[in-house]
Amino acid sequence: MIEKLRFEQWRLKKQIARHGLTRKKLAGMMGLTGQTFSKKMQGIVEWRLSDIQKLKEYLPNANIAEIFHI
Repeated sequence: MIEKLRFEQWRLKKQIARHGLTRKKLAGMMGLTGQTFSKKMQGIVEWRLSDIQKLKEYLPNANIAEIFHI
């Protein structure tokens, strides 16, 4: 069985703000709807590797490993 990816919402929110973005703006940049992004932030919908790669691209100074415990 594949273990669910652990994720710290507050760390990601902090990095989004630190990069001068809103969650809505970042969602659009990632090709996600605001609703889908919100569900990912709430842990309802899982983050995919492609999502994490986009976060790294759009939040270049973020410590992705710390946010997602990878």
